[in-house]
Amino acid sequence: MKIAVIHNFDAGDRFDRLMNEFQEQGIKEFSFFPAVYDSHSVKRAINLAHKQCVQYAKDAHLPEICIMEDDVHFTNPDSFSYFLRNKPSDFDIYLSGIYIGEIQKDQTVHNFTGFHCYIVNKKFYDIYLNTPLDEHIDRALGGLGKYIVCDPFIAIQYNGFSYNTKMDMNYDSLLEGRKLY
Repeated sequence: MKIAVIHNFDAGDRFDRLMNEFQEQGIKEFSFFPAVYDSHSVKRAINLAHKQCVQYAKDAHLPEICIMEDDVHFTNPDSFSYFLRNKPSDFDIYLSGIYIGEIQKDQTVHNFTGFHCYIVNKKFYDIYLNTPLDEHIDRALGGLGKYIVCDPFIAIQYNGFSYNTKMDMNYDSLLEGRKLY
């Protein structure tokens, strides 16, 4: 499976941390996709960064693509393998974890936030690519597909500087009541 990593090449501290995460997970094959900058809209920039990965997968006729942000933090040394072993057979997006969103008993979620590590199925590429550019991509996709969340969560985001909010963030309170692998 192709792994696309959205990375801000100006953030050297994230690179080393990411490489340590990948080494621990045994992730050896991946491709970097550059973070996108838009001086007028952070939402648009993040949206475009994620869409470039899906557009690549569509153009390459890939059956699915795993997208990660460079601040992904795996919760266990076996997290990524667990994620892949438990991948459902029928999904539009398979999420490694979320911050906001109510997970149903069948592990589906309709609205969510959290695109730090996820897999997009090829049958969903066009819907994904046609969401509005002026919204957060995860929020824009709300209710448009079959989204399944890995439970327990196998990945979260590192606390620290967020390019989305342009400030230091601590996501721990959003994980209260969630199960981590």
